Amino acid sequence: MYLKNVWKSFISACKLDLRFIFVLLYEILFVLVVTGLLWLFLDVVYRLALTAKDLPTAAFTPANVDLLKQFYVNSVIAFIVLFILIVFAYVIFQGLGWGQVLKKPLTPRFVWRFFLANLLWLVPWFLAAWFFIVAFQQTFVVWGMIIVAILFTHLTLLYQHELVAKGATIKEAISHAFSNGILGIHRFILPYVLATLVFLLWSQIWRFFNLQTPSIFTAVMLAGIIFAPFLAWLKFYMNRVLTVI
Repeated sequence: MYLKNVWKSFISACKLDLRFIFVLLYEILFVLVVTGLLWLFLDVVYRLALTAKDLPTAAFTPANVDLLKQFYVNSVIAFIVLFILIVFAYVIFQGLGWGQVLKKPLTPRFVWRFFLANLLWLVPWFLAAWFFIVAFQQTFVVWGMIIVAILFTHLTLLYQHELVAKGATIKEAISHAFSNGILGIHRFILPYVLATLVFLLWSQIWRFFNLQTPSIFTAVMLAGIIFAPFLAWLKFYMNRVLTVI
């Protein structure tokens, strides 16, 4: 019965309709917005750096110290603003996507609740990723980041689904995400095997783009657009899976 339900979920998630088109559009728009924000952030930091480029060889004066301090403060402020804008964009487009998947309207109350819930959810994961980056050697960093990314993707799907589908509180959503996602991980093995096969097949599309030396923005934007259909499909698929396992 379990195998039959998972397979039926897989087949039903492959059906395209207008809702899938909207979710796909939200995934692509999110990538484009984040790419634009990153470009703007690097441009701002570059302009700030121009004002301090001669400081290392300049005389150590109070004016230079103030200028260097201002550069670091402004850079930190720019990064914080970037982080807030990316989180806001993430919440809006994820909320719109889940709203389409679960046929729920995007009200101001829902946006605020979804924003607060995801902000509280993202910060610990960000700190965990930062911990791996600064505390371990390069080999462990790579594996640590892979593990964090896999856990984040898996648990976030459950967490957001709980928030939207069942209207759970933040505490309930976190509890259910970890209890169902970790203690019940065996129930997700087959669904993720099927999802991984879809991902591997879909990733072959990258071969059609023969980019010799693409800029980082081109690569990120192109990768996001190429894999947006998979991410959109994954929402519908996981929604189906979570109703039968």
